[in-house]
Amino acid sequence: MSEEIKPSIGEWIEVTVCSFCLESRRSLEVVNSSNQTKCRSCKKDTRGTIVKVSVCPFCYNLITKFDTECRSCRKLLKGEEYLWALLKHYKAKINEIRQLVKGKDEDRLLRLVEELSQEEEILKELKDALSREGPVLKINDPVLKKELQKIREEETSREDIDFDEEDEVDIFDWLDPKDIIYREREFGALIVGQSTSSIFYHCVNEIRKCYIHGLFNATVVFCRALLEVGLREALKKRGLYKTNEKVIYLDERNLEGLLRECKDNKVLPRKFLEKAHSVRKKANSIIHPKDKPIKYSEEEALSTIKDTFSILEELYR
Repeated sequence: MSEEIKPSIGEWIEVTVCSFCLESRRSLEVVNSSNQTKCRSCKKDTRGTIVKVSVCPFCYNLITKFDTECRSCRKLLKGEEYLWALLKHYKAKINEIRQLVKGKDEDRLLRLVEELSQEEEILKELKDALSREGPVLKINDPVLKKELQKIREEETSREDIDFDEEDEVDIFDWLDPKDIIYREREFGALIVGQSTSSIFYHCVNEIRKCYIHGLFNATVVFCRALLEVGLREALKKRGLYKTNEKVIYLDERNLEGLLRECKDNKVLPRKFLEKAHSVRKKANSIIHPKDKPIKYSEEEALSTIKDTFSILEELYR
């Protein structure tokens, strides 16, 4: 890596790299030096391509946004190992910041500002990685699962989003691309320890699409649908779902009945039951309006998503 180019982990900057190395998936070589005539890596006459790069959390060599594995160490830039690597750098940065806060040297404030900026970049990369892995992410390691759930709840700034044409964002004309990227980041993924069904996955994906495209009432309604699917499957796995033999074609119980079953069998603690009833009532206020139409805000929709996720993550630990 060129000494002039040193992005931090999670930071993405534009550089000019050797086009031959870029296309052949070799280690990237920066070619922004005015007196450089040949690429130091592939030894060919240089012709540059501008691309956004960051550094691999495993080997610290350059990677692009389109790489699925590091060009140098060949580690996958996704999955549990990648998330662990980012998480370790994030926690190390947090510890550095704590030490600086306690320090007394004169230049610590300048260093503190720099470290806080780098901490924010790693946090954004972690949340973006969760979004790419989602919408339902099965994590076997209970420690990693808990840490990633905490990361998902951390807030990032909408103002810092850098959008350009190379970002792949599925949007309607009336939506701000930055809003889409921000909501994808804040949505993250539903992190569970057990396998789930295709209809479960479908409901989570519908919630994600509705939320990132600003359809907040639909988001709340699909949260209710996901709860119903998730509770029914969880009760079946525990052998607690009893069908009504008198009903031939329809054995599906409504959400209120499923929650009653959870309460009677102590499947969910009280605080999660209260959250579930709150989600149910919100959705019912949309589906069965009384005096006037209900319109939920972005913040209310995200809060409903978080409540729904917390309930299901308790069930599918």
